[in-house]
Amino acid sequence: MMQEKAANETLLLPFELEKERTAQKKRIFYRSQDDYFFAGVCGGLANLWNMDSTLIRLLYIFLTIITGGLMAIVYLILMKAIPLEPLD
Repeated sequence: MMQEKAANETLLLPFELEKERTAQKKRIFYRSQDDYFFAGVCGGLANLWNMDSTLIRLLYIFLTIITGGLMAIVYLILMKAIPLEPLD
């Protein structure tokens, strides 16, 4: 029983810890500076969810039409609330 528990636990070396922190850092929602059409919100969502930004934009346009423009207001709020992606 004790051996199974030890086998399942993994110890991370210092360089692996840094790699894991970097991977977690990439999961933060930023407005994209590379993939933007208007303000980078859809590009940032695409980076966060590992999806194509064109698909996100099409879905966003569809939702804007369905909600009668409510998603356009949400976009404007996100544009002001979400920070730009830092330049590394």
